[in-house]
Amino acid sequence: MEKRRPKLGLFVSHTGIRLRLVRALSSNYRIEILSSKNGLIKGFRKTRPVAVLLCATPRELAKLGAQARALKTEQRPPWVGLIALSGLPPHPDRFVQAHLLDALTDLSAAPDALERWVDALVQGKGFVAGDPAPQTPWQKALGRLSGFRAS
Repeated sequence: MEKRRPKLGLFVSHTGIRLRLVRALSSNYRIEILSSKNGLIKGFRKTRPVAVLLCATPRELAKLGAQARALKTEQRPPWVGLIALSGLPPHPDRFVQAHLLDALTDLSAAPDALERWVDALVQGKGFVAGDPAPQTPWQKALGRLSGFRAS
């Protein structure tokens, strides 16, 4: 029965969130933890999961977006979803297109909603779910001047 469940790669730096996601998703997926010590791409190449979930704080969004782009340029790319830990970036659709993501959500989703989001990702029907993070007046002004990269 173990082989019937699709393999899901999980890249999360925060231990508590990692445990929460494993608990929510392990009934339907074989979870492979991808470590930052070996590198995300090396970990992916070693395990070859069907989909990779990246979890990012606001400071890590751009860095993990670049990692998602690198994953999508592999010979057999996985489905890549990003979970924004503090709310979605200001322009989620532009962020998804710029980083070649298949799906984007925030962490506020209930376990069953998160499971539905991952199911859609694995089937290639990923979508954007969640609410944008609240912005300060400075972030709003910078975002109007230079697009989504400044916020």
